[in-house]
Amino acid sequence: MTADRPPHRPQSPPAEAIRIGVFICHCGGNISDVVDVRRVAEEVGRLPDVVLSTTHMFMC
Repeated sequence: MTADRPPHRPQSPPAEAIRIGVFICHCGGNISDVVDVRRVAEEVGRLPDVVLSTTHMFMC
């Protein structure tokens, strides 16, 4: 007979290891004609743990 154990859950990395990158696509104008993607990238870049926030004209 085996003892019931809770399922294994991996531990989260320490907070200093969290690094987030954000890539925002212009979609050739489909998005950037409506949304100020550069401003979004600037604002997102100020969020905690975001180490990179950039825009690209085409990502697909």
